[in-house]
Order: sequence, then C-alpha cells, then structure tokens
Amino acid sequence: MNEYGKVIIIPNENVLAIGKYEHEVINNHLDAFIDFSNKYNLGYHFTNDDSQFAPITLAKDGHLIVKSVNNDELVIFYIPRVITDKQIEWYQYNYLNYFRASQIGGFSIQDDDEIKQIIGLTNINREIKKKNILYMKEVGNNVRKEI
Repeated sequence: MNEYGKVIIIPNENVLAIGKYEHEVINNHLDAFIDFSNKYNLGYHFTNDDSQFAPITLAKDGHLIVKSVNNDELVIFYIPRVITDKQIEWYQYNYLNYFRASQIGGFSIQDDDEIKQIIGLTNINREIKKKNILYMKEVGNNVRKEI
C-alpha cells in the first residue's frame, strides 16, 4: 500500500548543525528516514521492516520528527528526551498548522528510553514545552559547571 504525506525532521543542533529537513512522501515514509541518514552520513541502515523503528531511533538520538499522512489527516510527533532551542522555535512557529489534523498523536522518549504515547495537540504541546524546560536546565547546569 502506498503512503503519501510528509516527514519533517528538526535536528538536535548539538548533534547535527543543519536546518529543518523536509521530505514529501509518495510511496513510503521510511524513504524519508533513509534519505535523511544517507544525506547527512549518519550511518543508520534502516530496512523495510523499520518503518516504526526508524523515527523512534532518530528521536532517541535527539531529533524532533513530525510525520503526516494524507494531507495532515493524521499527524504523529516523535519527541526526543529534550527539546533544544531550535526545535522549540520551529515548533512554536508551526504548531498552529496542525490544528486541522483529524487525528494527532505522538511518541515521547523518556529518560529511561521508555516510550510514552501522547494523544492530542494540547498534550503534545505540554510535553514539548516541558522537555524544552529540561533542556534549558541541562544547559544552565553545564554552563555553571564550566565557570
């Protein structure tokens, strides 16, 4: 079955210093994750069996991912452990675009690598903001240690 939609990846700028990656999907969402890995020489070797595993893997490595299906009828966020400054900026600028989605949900990577399922834009918004606060605390602690 062919899928169509879009994949947007907002990299953790501390891991990969690039802007937003966007890929239109006309066959399979996995193609976008493979292309992202290949384009930036990340070394992932996703196979056809990895369509659910690939975005989780990228989120575990700190990247914020938005996967949409059928013209944003279904939108899925893959939320890393922390949300960086660039990721929160992108999200705050774009989150209103997702109000029209018929179904919206997400998967959030927790500190213990567990995956928490989230339903609804309000809950995703809360989770992303909470994780950006964690990032700011982490960065603040590192700055204080260096002084």
